[in-house]
Amino acid sequence: WAHENKERFEDGVLWANAANDPAMVAEQWAAAFEYDFRGIAKIEDRLLALRDLLSKKQALIIIDDVEVAARVKPLIPTEGSSVVVFTTRNVEMAYALGAELFNLDVLTSLNGSSLLSSIIGQARVQNEQVAADDICQALQNLPLALAIAGQYLVSRPKRRLATFLRRLQ
Repeated sequence: WAHENKERFEDGVLWANAANDPAMVAEQWAAAFEYDFRGIAKIEDRLLALRDLLSKKQALIIIDDVEVAARVKPLIPTEGSSVVVFTTRNVEMAYALGAELFNLDVLTSLNGSSLLSSIIGQARVQNEQVAADDICQALQNLPLALAIAGQYLVSRPKRRLATFLRRLQ
């Protein structure tokens, strides 16, 4: 769905792994819109500023591998036209966040690599097979995460997979 509808979001796509520090995610997302948090001392105020900023944007916000609702709620705008997509393996978590459920199968390592290959090209994966496999592993072979990573890499054809992997980690 996200891949098919990304054109609807004129302000782009924001992605985060839910395990990352919400304050760090907020800073990265704000920077994507050239917003600087250095003048805001309190983390709570930074998160509030981010939610306010996102409420004025039309962005697709993807938060991957959610395990604790309290970690991601401060990142979610409560109004506006942005859309939030969560991935989680915990149905109760999805309900706690008020999310609509779409069940996805977990991919095997081979299927994850095949998905990435189908998006960025087999030659590119074969040229950096170890990095490609490590990207799939870092993203836990989650289809949505792999699709987003793949589209990111397609838009940057000269970026080495190993460089992308370092940024992921």
